[in-house]
Amino acid sequence: MQHFNNLIYMVCLGLLMLTGTALADTVTLNNGDRFSGTVIRMLDGKLVFNSTYAGEIEIPWNAVTALETDAAITAQLVNDNQISGQAMAVAAGQIQISPDKVFDGVAFALTDVTAINPPTAEELAPKTEYSTQFNVGITAATGNADTQQYHFDGEFNARNELNRYTIGADFNRGKDNGETIVDNWTLYSNYDHFLSEKLFWNNSLTLQQNDLQQLNLRTAVSTGIGYQFHDTDQLKLSGTVGIGYISENFELAPSEQTIAGRWSIDYQHQWFEWLHFFHDHEGLISVENTDDFIIRSRTGFRYPISERFTGTAQINFNYDNSPSPGTQKEDLIYILSLGYLWE
Repeated sequence: MQHFNNLIYMVCLGLLMLTGTALADTVTLNNGDRFSGTVIRMLDGKLVFNSTYAGEIEIPWNAVTALETDAAITAQLVNDNQISGQAMAVAAGQIQISPDKVFDGVAFALTDVTAINPPTAEELAPKTEYSTQFNVGITAATGNADTQQYHFDGEFNARNELNRYTIGADFNRGKDNGETIVDNWTLYSNYDHFLSEKLFWNNSLTLQQNDLQQLNLRTAVSTGIGYQFHDTDQLKLSGTVGIGYISENFELAPSEQTIAGRWSIDYQHQWFEWLHFFHDHEGLISVENTDDFIIRSRTGFRYPISERFTGTAQINFNYDNSPSPGTQKEDLIYILSLGYLWE
């Protein structure tokens, strides 16, 4: 009885060993080495193979003389055709793909295979990351002072390897004892198309209104070249230069249109893993009259209150060197706001 049990044990062990072997892919090299494991992919002349004993390894495809798989693979050939099925080694330097796991599949040379399990079109598509930030600030005082001030800003960003989209808005309104002390808004958008890892083509549109400067509407469009100096979670720095067109409509002064040069800087720095500094700067200067220029900047610190909520302290600076007659050249606004971030 003991001999019978031992026989059953050996048979089961043998079956398990055969099953383990059957479930493993094997690759044979031109130096005679043979590995068992799982084929992951082959791209750019490198076979990525998850070896049973050595883990994930890279093998030069021109060093492979035979490949056998238990599961189906997808092989891409030199003519860009693809065929899927179980791989078998029929001769040195040749491979046979059997779609139905039978022995009458299609055989071809290993040198005709340009990729194994190539990425799909969906996997190759640029991955887009999105983020949206809204900030709201309200200040009110009664008694000896009667002051109300409201602020809102928001920005939407979308970015992948080739394109970056930015759409934003900024709104400020305030009164002190019934007298308007601030009343302006800005809408802006940017589209950046990356020509290389750092160089990009920039297109921008900005709309502005400022009641205290008697500006009904300023429209500025531009196109130009930008450079992404840094783009990490800790530091983002980019700059652009270009040419554009400005149209200004004032409440009392005559309307103006001009061709203008444009420059911009976008600087963001994460400090101490909790304090975020930002500086967004844009300048426009008339080609016809260099004394006619405009500067707009947003500078501040943002800090986390919770996982999604943030607090922001910032300064908005708007400067028009040729404002409407009787108005000031600059507007300076100090803002404390509460924000919410989606990523």
